[in-house]
Amino acid sequence: MVVAVAIVVEPYTKWYHRLADILIYNNHNHYLPCSALPELNEVEEIVSQHQDVVEQIENLSSEGNIEFVIDSMICQGKGSIIILLR
Repeated sequence: MVVAVAIVVEPYTKWYHRLADILIYNNHNHYLPCSALPELNEVEEIVSQHQDVVEQIENLSSEGNIEFVIDSMICQGKGSIIILLR
């Protein structure tokens, strides 16, 4: 019964995917549809305007293992920001 409910509910809640992202992938996915993301050029412009904030984020680690990335691979023409801890 529990397995049947999980199979029916998973496509709508993505609960197991989210759990895997939290525990394994460190929250890499944002689960937003491409239509909800801003245009890539808008993201690039905002990031360039706030380069001081980007540097503050990257400098949170003295070891240099924080990377700030503009992602456009998932949704062509759209942009999202990914902050990676390597």
